[in-house]
Amino acid sequence: FDDILNSVFTSSPTVALIVGTLLDNTLEAVSSVRDRGLSWWLPFQREKGDVRNEEFYRFPVNFHDFIPARYLY
Repeated sequence: FDDILNSVFTSSPTVALIVGTLLDNTLEAVSSVRDRGLSWWLPFQREKGDVRNEEFYRFPVNFHDFIPARYLY
């Protein structure tokens, strides 16, 4: 078990991911909303928030005809 933890936490990408996530979410999180890209991301969080959502997530070639309506929102 110790070897697994050593190999994970000595990996540079893993350490960078942990440190980056920690710093991104703790240092001046409120004042840096625009710098973090959250203002760009928020319209895509809602189903009808941006017109590009439907265009991006729609099924190709009329697959919606084969899927029952209860699975479509």
